[in-house]
Amino acid sequence: MGIFSEGELGRFREVSTHPDFRRQGICGTLLYHASVYGFQQLGAQQLVIVPVAEYNAAQIYASVGYQQQEWQSGLSWWEGIA
Repeated sequence: MGIFSEGELGRFREVSTHPDFRRQGICGTLLYHASVYGFQQLGAQQLVIVPVAEYNAAQIYASVGYQQQEWQSGLSWWEGIA
């Protein structure tokens, strides 16, 4: 798990747990402590997580108290692909 901040905004990156250790609360516990660190040590006023829709990460974030505020979408175009 990574967390960084710029000014009052903090953002998480690469939240994952090894498959052998999933479903034991490790990621949720780490997310909680990283959140505390983001607020207290980095000085963030708001923390942002952008989960990949195909994974169950949103459920982990919700278990720690995060709520969905916005949707993010993207579009890519490659020449030569029909």
